[in-house]
Amino acid sequence: MNVLLVGGGGREHALAKALVASPNLGTLHTTHPQNPGLARLAKAVDVPVSKGEIYRLVQY
Repeated sequence: MNVLLVGGGGREHALAKALVASPNLGTLHTTHPQNPGLARLAKAVDVPVSKGEIYRLVQY
């Protein structure tokens, strides 16, 4: 399973750590590679999204 993790705080980092420990994870992507912990665990993606454009995440 591939996962796009949206957000760049401590909660998202904790989720990322749990996800990478799962044998079911394919690729973990993050929208916030500025967080050093997330940058180490996930592949950065450029999905420019504002609050009114959440549909773009679904398209990704």
